[in-house]
Amino acid sequence: MNDQGSQSETPIGYSPPTSISSTSTVQLPSSTAQEEIDILLPETKGQIGDVAACLAKGITDQNSIVTEGAAANAGAVSNLLSNIAAIRDGTIPKSPSRATLARSAARSFLKQHKSRLSDSAVDHLEQVITKTDEVASDNAAAEKETEELAKKGAELEDLLEEDGGVYVYTYPHYWRHPTAVGTSRTLLKVGYTTKDAGQRGRDQARGTNVPEKPLLLRVYRSAQYTPQVLEQKFHRLLKAADHQPSDNAGNKEWFETSTEYLDTVAQELGVLGHEAGDSRLMGG
Repeated sequence: MNDQGSQSETPIGYSPPTSISSTSTVQLPSSTAQEEIDILLPETKGQIGDVAACLAKGITDQNSIVTEGAAANAGAVSNLLSNIAAIRDGTIPKSPSRATLARSAARSFLKQHKSRLSDSAVDHLEQVITKTDEVASDNAAAEKETEELAKKGAELEDLLEEDGGVYVYTYPHYWRHPTAVGTSRTLLKVGYTTKDAGQRGRDQARGTNVPEKPLLLRVYRSAQYTPQVLEQKFHRLLKAADHQPSDNAGNKEWFETSTEYLDTVAQELGVLGHEAGDSRLMGG
């Protein structure tokens, strides 16, 4: 292991919120390994590093972390805290979707920092990856999660039909299996419908030759922009972030992105967003 330098003055420390259904199935790492992880977490690329940096400074309230700009909303923070708990303490989420994110985060952390980690810390992270993979591969639990999300999405469908807006759909397979390896990004359809065309938008998303019923994850509305203009703004920012998959020439509404990113866009645009209980974002 390379020289770590001086330790951070404030250890990260973390206890998952009670709203997260989780179980510690990995033995706690040694204090030395945990210290290594505490030092490296704030240096980690992406939002997980930003949230860890907040924790290292003693900022633990989820809303305060959002104010610091580390994540789009409290739900996103909850997800990132769950990932940190898995990496640091071996706290494995029971939810397949959360476990999928924790597995990805642990893999990314190990890839970034392996040369600076002791054998003990590497072994701990490999155990975390194995355990999160077991939970993420539980098909029965994943089916139950999908059913619950579909029920919550049905409420959004009524809202979409009544008022119109920008909608975000995906299919269960894409929701369970992110298409961008090592990230939470997957194929999401970002379209719009007007108040009078709400049912048509719903029917178009369902399609006629698809093997699965779509899941409605988000509806965004604005008092300032029409649904069509709002959709154009979302599409422009998605393309600017290179979230447009290379093989979507036949359908310009499909993007390889995440609800976290879309919520961040909505926040920047001052747009009202409605969610369908996507547990990967909302901390349910």
